[in-house]
Amino acid sequence: MRPSPLRTAARVGAILAVAAPLAVLGVRAYVRLTNRPFYHAATRRIALPGLSEGFIPQDLFYCEGSKTWLFSGYMNDGSSSPLYRVGPNGAVSRLLVRLADGSTYSGHGAAITAAGSYAFLSVQDGYAVMDLDAVLSCEDGGFVQALAHVPLELVPAFMIVQHRTLYVGEFYYPVNFETPKSHHITTPDGTRNHAIMLAYPADPAGHYGFAEEAARVYSIPSKVQGMCITADGRMVMSRSWGLGDANLAVYDPARFTDDGTYHVDGHDTPLTCLDGRSFVEQLRVPPMSEGLDSRGNQVFLANEAASDRYVIGKFYRGGAVYSLEV
Repeated sequence: MRPSPLRTAARVGAILAVAAPLAVLGVRAYVRLTNRPFYHAATRRIALPGLSEGFIPQDLFYCEGSKTWLFSGYMNDGSSSPLYRVGPNGAVSRLLVRLADGSTYSGHGAAITAAGSYAFLSVQDGYAVMDLDAVLSCEDGGFVQALAHVPLELVPAFMIVQHRTLYVGEFYYPVNFETPKSHHITTPDGTRNHAIMLAYPADPAGHYGFAEEAARVYSIPSKVQGMCITADGRMVMSRSWGLGDANLAVYDPARFTDDGTYHVDGHDTPLTCLDGRSFVEQLRVPPMSEGLDSRGNQVFLANEAASDRYVIGKFYRGGAVYSLEV
């Protein structure tokens, strides 16, 4: 005798009612177990803003003078991409950016950083320049008008100002996120890197405080979502892809060498290749790590896993900024 559709549906519902909580517990247990050293050493700082509104955070930057956090990212529904601002008292504000061409920004929001009087937001072929005071004082729900657009010779996936240098790098993952063949470099120790990072030193006469030409090109590994430099000079890269393993790769600039030159911004620029010669250690972190910032030797991590697009991070308290001493 064949079971009735209603009885079958009831059985399926009962199975799902048991399986769903078990799956949640399984995910939580797996992430907590495989990232035990991280959770033992890391400190939970502040909640990532906008998660309940469909925001998918990509980067973060701390403005020391105003004790304010800035977050960039995009929206799950494809609407205009906001900046979120978290003040020293925890107040959260949501801002939209009007680009120099008059359009409202709706890109990936891969990177946000600031220096001097300006804030910089990554766009598809460069970065938008905004008045930092305008970003910090804009009312909740208001618009910030970009002052200019600065083009770059790569698609920026991360960007940060540290140690008086603007670093801008790209993301590589085969098939999904390809980079130009000219960016694929075999390093002196035989490592095959597929992406580059450009370093622009501070220059009052340059583009909004930085030189118009890169002073150095770095050949970097794949899957880099963010980068920062600690107070003692170590270079830390956030590497992740999807729900797979994520890590912080740490390099020692004292071991960097000149590895030839690379032609960018119209001239041959010193090249440094990141590979095993300068690699120090790899620290495992929860899945879907994104942009980084640093204060002293503390590295602060953004993460997109708890957004409504991916959800998984909601099961293991992934909706927060964590810091870790490197």
